Amino acid sequence: MTNIAINGMGRIGRLIARRYIKDLPEDPRYVGAIDLCLTGSIAYMMRYDSVHEKASLSISDNDDIIRRGSHDIASFYGFDPSKLPWDDFGIDIVLECTGLFRDHAELSRHLRARVSRAVISAPPSNLDNGIVMDENEDNYAPADSTIFTTFRTISPLAPAARELHDSFGIELLTTATLRTYAPGQKLINMSARKKHRGRTVNATMQVMPCLVGEIYAAAVRTPLLDGALIDITAIVENDGTDKTVNATLGEAAEEISPGILGCSEEDLTSVDIIGDSRLSTIGAQSNRVMTRAAKVMVWRDNKHGRSCCMLALAALVVGKNGMQQRRGRGLLGNGSKRRNRPGH
Repeated sequence: MTNIAINGMGRIGRLIARRYIKDLPEDPRYVGAIDLCLTGSIAYMMRYDSVHEKASLSISDNDDIIRRGSHDIASFYGFDPSKLPWDDFGIDIVLECTGLFRDHAELSRHLRARVSRAVISAPPSNLDNGIVMDENEDNYAPADSTIFTTFRTISPLAPAARELHDSFGIELLTTATLRTYAPGQKLINMSARKKHRGRTVNATMQVMPCLVGEIYAAAVRTPLLDGALIDITAIVENDGTDKTVNATLGEAAEEISPGILGCSEEDLTSVDIIGDSRLSTIGAQSNRVMTRAAKVMVWRDNKHGRSCCMLALAALVVGKNGMQQRRGRGLLGNGSKRRNRPGH
């Protein structure tokens, strides 16, 4: 039996716990939660979520215990990773969701006699490995002790970009991601540590190894509670049409990456994607192709989707989705320009 604890019961931490206690898998077990809030406040916010609605199951609290049925999650007050009571509760893996500890040295403060892995939810620096589910799981090595579920932009972008690259060949790709504002971000102009964040704009550049020099990705914060839209513009090697591009992405969603990539024929908005556990969902109605220029719209619940990615990565680490069952094929784990797959 593998025991997991969550450090940081903010939006991501609470969604991870809610998803876990809904499914209650036998292994791994989530047995501990750390935060600076009182146990009653954490349990209340798990029950009542203004964005993801009221929990459809009973969640109660008693002293320092969050309870669902007969399953208990011990709740602790703490901050310093090196002083948290992981050994007392037999914790094997820590999911780091505070957003405060982001590099290998900081995350290593979680590691001790029994705790062998720390998985982070926030954008990291110099960790052992980064995993996108269904893309590069085979890059995970038992020696990796600090792991992340990659960046907010790359993770949902990768499945759609991979299919475009496999089927049409990408010469140049640019993306603009519209995503929700951060908890510390101001909705009107005010002073801030990051000046651009004080004006509600944030841009980042991400690079995929097999498209080095051919991809630029930016992200802009918007005053939305949840839901992200990735606007992809790709110059491809082979001509396509709206129909052929949508057919390729639809096939991938149904046959190649079920549960990871979705494809919808409906006119979606940000509220329609809330609660979707998939890494990303193609908005086929909005896609347009002009010979070698393809415009593809991708939606994602950036909070719930990321929490599900962390659950999947934790299961991968403990062997629930072992390397023999699922092999990564994707852009993050393969430096080749093209990969052949049956049917393409």
